[in-house]
Order: sequence, then structure tokens, then C-alpha cells
Amino acid sequence: MCRFTLDGITTFSYNVNHCYKIATYMNCQTKYCVYVISCLCGKIYVGSTIRSIHERVLEHWRAIRTNDQKYPVAFHASICTVKTFKFHGIEHIVTPRRGGDKELLLRRREAVWIMRLKAVQNGMNVDNELHYFLGD
Repeated sequence: MCRFTLDGITTFSYNVNHCYKIATYMNCQTKYCVYVISCLCGKIYVGSTIRSIHERVLEHWRAIRTNDQKYPVAFHASICTVKTFKFHGIEHIVTPRRGGDKELLLRRREAVWIMRLKAVQNGMNVDNELHYFLGD
């Protein structure tokens, strides 16, 4: 079990007056999922990965350690005084019965969660992350 992830949580709520239920169990080894990074200061970042959450979390930590400003979470860490982050999956994407592009579906679900949780207005996500995923 990864010490930075909140494995197996069943509900969550960030920056909105609504509590969301997580439909499937996820842990740090789950692939093809949308995840949230939350800072104790109240800001959140919504992302997605085709690899395990653990691998993606390590990339975020590496960016924070090296102060790589092109990553929104690392940028936030450089200006935030709290710097306490938690990671957890919020939606696991399974291959549709009729097939299709699982990665595109993942990116679109990420965009839905970014908007639903107001992760641009109240979080660390940036506007230009959305245009690619909402097209077609």
C-alpha cells in the first residue's frame, strides 16, 4: 500500500456542496483511472493516468522535489505554505462492452471531473487542459 494515497475510500467532497460516491474499489495499483490530489490548504488537482496511480504519484513527487514549474502541483507546492498532499482515485475506467478508445474515454471523464469539482476555479488545474479532451 502506498503511504501517500487514500486507498479504498468510498465518498469524497471537494470545493463543492455535494458528496460523491466512488463506484469501485481502487488502490495505488489501479490503472486507467481519474484521480484527485488534495492539499490541506483546500486546493485540488484532478488528473488521469493509464498507468498505476502509484507510478503517477511518483511523477508528481519528482516534479515537486525538482521544483518543475510546468506541473501544476509542483507549481502549487512552490507557493503554498502547507504542502501536505493526499492522492486517491475517484473513477476507474473499464473497456466499454462494444470496445472503443478507452484512453479517450478516460480523458473525457477527467474533463468532466475537472468541471464538476471546479478544479480550475478553486484548484490547481489550468484552463488549457480541457480543450483537448472535450473536442470531437
